[in-house]
This record gives sequence, structure tokens and C-alpha cells, in this order.
Amino acid sequence: MALIFPEFCSRSPDLAKITNQCGTTLWIQQDFKSKTNDPIVVEIPIGSSYDYTIPDIGLPSTRFWPKSGCNSHGYDCAVGESTGVPDAEAQGYQHGPYSPDINSKFEATWGCLKAIFDNNPSLCASNPSDPSHHLGAETWWNGSAVDGYTFPYSITVKKHNSTCMDIVTGKVLANPGVNCGHLSASSCPTAANLSTAGKFNVINGVNVTQVNLQWLDQKTGEPVGCFSPCSKLTTAQGSDNGKTGGGWRTILGGLTPQSPEAQMYCCPTPPVTPGVCSAGPAANSSYSLSVHTGQQCDAYTYAYDDAKGLARCGSQTQFEITFCPKLDPVDPPPVINPLSMTIILPAKVSALLDNVKINNNQIVKINNGSILSVENGPSCTMGIDNKSIVRGVSGSLCGQLIVDNTNKRITFPASGPISSLNLQFNMNTSVGISAYLNGNLIVNATPMESKGLPMNSVLTAYQGNKQGSCNLTINSCYARSILSCHIFKLLPSNLVRSKNQFVLNSKVI
Repeated sequence: MALIFPEFCSRSPDLAKITNQCGTTLWIQQDFKSKTNDPIVVEIPIGSSYDYTIPDIGLPSTRFWPKSGCNSHGYDCAVGESTGVPDAEAQGYQHGPYSPDINSKFEATWGCLKAIFDNNPSLCASNPSDPSHHLGAETWWNGSAVDGYTFPYSITVKKHNSTCMDIVTGKVLANPGVNCGHLSASSCPTAANLSTAGKFNVINGVNVTQVNLQWLDQKTGEPVGCFSPCSKLTTAQGSDNGKTGGGWRTILGGLTPQSPEAQMYCCPTPPVTPGVCSAGPAANSSYSLSVHTGQQCDAYTYAYDDAKGLARCGSQTQFEITFCPKLDPVDPPPVINPLSMTIILPAKVSALLDNVKINNNQIVKINNGSILSVENGPSCTMGIDNKSIVRGVSGSLCGQLIVDNTNKRITFPASGPISSLNLQFNMNTSVGISAYLNGNLIVNATPMESKGLPMNSVLTAYQGNKQGSCNLTINSCYARSILSCHIFKLLPSNLVRSKNQFVLNSKVI
């Protein structure tokens, strides 16, 4: 008698195809911790493709990335050798130290076809995030540039039957593919400002206002990859033996995504909310602008970017990932015209625009990247978005300028004798309170100077999913001797001030 067993471990090899259109042989590596039945490293010659076999029962947490310049086993590569594989190391095929994990990646948790065609979800693979449940009938995937990038790529999505939805917005994606075919490591910023709105200009003795984000080939010195700001600040790989060209986590004193110096670029949630993240420096970083505007890549560049590349589709959906796709020449970036703004200067304030002195009530042309500054004082780099909105992008003066886009005015802060005031916020962390001042995380019980605060600052406190805020008003722009919290949304009893120390008690709202 013949026994017929259901086929759980195979699927038609048409759901995941990787194509190499680069001018060199690629080796595609997948994460050995969660892999298909294909080899961990697959060689794909120029102009060839490889079809991966995805199990019918689904497969969680897969990851694929390109490598080049490898040995005959597909390891010790010049580009992309970021992850040690125990078996390859044991056989002597692979040796560290490893490159930073800034690879161009395709990641997917493959949905279960058994849940659709056999109407039996119990046949599906277990969900490692929730082992008591099985994988569903949706494939969750991304092709983001959140960590960085190496090779240009495109993701073509086929047979999705209008099932693909943006994970962040919940909207159906009419064209769910990703086009990052014009990415180039040589276009990666070489003088990125990784401070946070003028704060943390120096971290652990290192100036982070002019940072090269390029990852260089260790032999040729040519750029072969690009760090995102978060990756540069919080990863260590590539900086072995004291080299400064890799990730700077160790060099900067052990930063993590939760560290105040990196938090607004990495946007861990909690405590950084999507709105706070999108309004912060990550959205206006030279990296994000380079990827989106200069290189016209429509993938995510930070955690809450409003771009494509993070979606879920029906498990029947097919994906073709093409490295170095043949595309039409890139269009030049859109021209951002200068805008006329009237400068308002209080008495005794001397100001400069791009190092040229300006007068009160003078109408000036603000360009994207223009620098406004107080003579012999702080400065602010101005930006203009595609909706012709002017705002401060970086610099300690940005928080003190009042930019009125409706009436086309920029008002400078009043001058006065400079005298800083030491502030300290003491939070009851035992009940989960955290707080932000003007969107920047406050380090608990740590003195801070008021000299860099704008005149009307906003204190926001969080406890779980509750929040409250109030305005901190300073009696003079520079001589800050009196602070008061008014227009209370925080209950007054929950914010106690004593000698410039503010105590946030157990109940926020």
C-alpha cells in the first residue's frame, strides 16, 4: 500500500527570485538562523537569477543581502561580509573581523499557503514572536535603507492581487514595489551633521557635526557602502583595531539606540513616538535627503519615514529582487527656489546671513542651506521643503528663531547679558515617567543649562499611554533667571518646582 504524505516543506520556486544585473558576480547570503532549504550563500553570476524555495507552511524572519569579492566558498568578501556563520567559521571558509551590517537587504516573514488553500492554519509554521500561534496568510516584507545601503536594488511585486498594505498607514498600495536603483555609495554624505538640533555636537570628545557616512573598501579606499545616522552612532563593526571608518558605538562611549545622543535618529518606541521622530533630525538628515531627493530611492530611511518599503501582502505574492537594475537615467533633483523673508532684529542684536551682515526689517533671500547667525554667537542652518516652508534644520540658534511662514518673517531673539540657569528634572521613574523638553529626552536628575533653550519651551511628560505638557516661559532670552510653568495640561500638583529643580510625581494625568 502506498502512503501519501502532505507536502509541507516545499513550494513552487516562484515566490522569491533574486537577479544580478551588476557588473560583478554576487553571492547572496541569507540569515542562517532562519533559512530556506537553499544554501546559506548562493553564487549568482552576472546576468543570472536564482529562485529560492519557500515552504508552503511559511517561514519567519528571513533576510537576504548581496556580497561581492568573495572567496570560492562565498565568504571573506570585500563587500557585505557582516555576519559570521558558525559552520563556515569552523571549516575555515570565513574569518573575522566583520564589516558593519549596513547591507542593502530584503527581509520577509513568508505567509502560510496552507492557511488559504487547505483552510487549516494549524498546518502552518509557528510564529517565533508568539510560539502559541501559527503564521498567518500574509507575507510581511521590507526593503528599507534604515541601516544603510551597499548595492542599488529594486523590488518588483507580482501577483499581489491588491492585497499589499502599508504597515504604518494601513493603506492599500497600488504599486507596492521599491525602486532604489540609483543608490550609489559615492553619493553617500561625507560631512553629515549628527548632532541633535544643535545639542550633542561633541560626543565622548568626538565632533559629530562633520561625519563621513561612507564605508570604504579596506584595500582600495573606495566607498562601497553608506551608514545611516543611527547605524553610524550605534554600531561597532568595522571599527576593529581602532579604525574610525566603521560604526562609532565604541568610539563614542557605547551609544545605543536609547542613548539621548542617538535617540532622535534611531527612534526607539517607547519612548520616541512616531510624531516626535518624524519632526526630529532623522527626517531632515543629509542621509535621508540624499537617499530620497538626490538618489530618488523610495525606501524607508529611518524608523517612521513616510516612504515605501515596509508592507504586508497575501502569501501568494511573488517578489523579484534585482541588484543593480537597468533603469532610465535619474532625473535631476527638483530645484528649490530661494524665498524672500523679512528679518526682525530686536535692539542691540547684530545678525548675519551667510556671513553677510543684515539689518532690521530687511527683506532677504533664504536659500536651502542658508545660515543665519548672531554675530559672534550661535547659528542656524535653514531648510526649505518641497512645500516652500522655511524652518531651522540644525544649530543652537534654531530653537530661538521665530519663523513665521504665513507672514514671511524671521524674528531673532532679544539680546542681553548671557547668564545660564542650571535646571534639573527629577522624575519618578519607579512608576514609568519619562519626559522631553522641546522633543529632546531629559536625562533624569542631571543638571542642564538653560542657555540653549528657546524662550517658550514645552515640557512633555509620559506615563504609559498617557501624556501631559505645559509651557515653560523664560523671562529673558539670554538672562534666564525665572521659569514658570503655565497653561497647565499637567496637573499643577504633579509638577513641583524648588530652586530650579522640577519634580514630576506619580500621576501625569
